[in-house]
Amino acid sequence: MNYKELLDKVSFDEIAVFIHKFSYNLALYKTHYDMLRHLMLQQDPDGNKTVEIKYEKDGYEGAEPYLDAYPLEGDLWEVSLAKELIVQPDVKESWPEIAARCLWHTSFYGFTREQRNETFDKLNYYEQNLLDYDIVRIRTQKVARQLENIGSDIPSKKDFLKISSFRAAVRKRMPCAMPKRLKRKVARRRIANEYNKRLYNIGGFIVNAAPDETSQSDITLKELCELFRANRIQTYDYRSYAYNAAERAQWMLDLVRKYNAFHHGIFNNCVVCLSASSEHPLSEADRRVADYVLEMCEGHRNLILKTDDSLGEEIRLMVAFYEMA
Repeated sequence: MNYKELLDKVSFDEIAVFIHKFSYNLALYKTHYDMLRHLMLQQDPDGNKTVEIKYEKDGYEGAEPYLDAYPLEGDLWEVSLAKELIVQPDVKESWPEIAARCLWHTSFYGFTREQRNETFDKLNYYEQNLLDYDIVRIRTQKVARQLENIGSDIPSKKDFLKISSFRAAVRKRMPCAMPKRLKRKVARRRIANEYNKRLYNIGGFIVNAAPDETSQSDITLKELCELFRANRIQTYDYRSYAYNAAERAQWMLDLVRKYNAFHHGIFNNCVVCLSASSEHPLSEADRRVADYVLEMCEGHRNLILKTDDSLGEEIRLMVAFYEMA
């Protein structure tokens, strides 16, 4: 049996029990599971056609054996799916638990194509001897240009320094005992780093959710940019993998209700952006997904409905939960 056949053999709900052993993020594993099941298989160009399911043990004293699936990490997903699973005789775990371990390995570079591409871009930056700080700065500059293109104002460092959570993030892990001159230098670096991270995360959401002439929205771009002033904010971005326009709403609703889609938490206010293609426009069932998320919040609630023809039969749900200062 190959990896693809294993995923077809066991349901995600059977697997989810074992994913809980190493992750609370069932939503991304559900996304990964459904995406993999619809990929076309490819043979490994290096001729490696098998995956060994066996117990491994770390090299330190007292280490407990754990289930391993090797090699799966580092391969294209299409190649991994075609590999035959060779289960060693002493392995006692069930097929659902073996599938959970395989999903853990194949999500090494990301759960979706978008996440995988982002990881590969980061690795390319590393090959250019760039550090994480440099990569965040480069990505932030790209988002800043996108914000300018849609007519958004870009907050300054001084604007962010007015926000208590921003100042707290800057102070976090700041060494106490150091010369004032060095401390100021470290503080400037931390301010710049936190500024880039916040502008990238919030700005990225605004760029993707910004209403245009085809959107239905109860919020303007200027009002959406007030998210930059949020004291606390958590954004989520999910694309359905139902492969059927009639089933995508239930797929997304299950992701929210059953699979802990908002695993990092929610706040009292939210902006919900729901998108679909013009060929398969948003249905009443799709809109009920947005309504369900909106009802999770007791404060300000805003809804943006957009058209995105890259989605085909799928929908995309983006949410920003936030609290103002």
